[in-house]
Amino acid sequence: MKKIISLILLLFAFSISVNAQENKIEKADNLEVLAKNDTKALTDYLNLEGPITEDFYRLMLYKHKNLAQENDKAQRMVISEIITKKIEATFNADQMSKLSKNPILFKQITH
Repeated sequence: MKKIISLILLLFAFSISVNAQENKIEKADNLEVLAKNDTKALTDYLNLEGPITEDFYRLMLYKHKNLAQENDKAQRMVISEIITKKIEATFNADQMSKLSKNPILFKQITH
């Protein structure tokens, strides 16, 4: 009887471990999809091509990973400020003025 209970507990513990790993994989996939969507929206709106799209994908992935880990509102605002500064440093004045005319997209990619 003890062996059966031990076996059931072992199987239960193993299934919890496997489930936790699957949830981490799903969460990582979800973050990648969010980063791709943000990148696509930005590159389509500003007609960006080439390596800059890959750079923005990495930036959006960084944003989503960090925002997913932070629960503190102040830290989330710091991350948003970092993203905003990087975007401002990358784009020229024409691109920034076009992006600032679309506040919904700007908020989507920075928050």
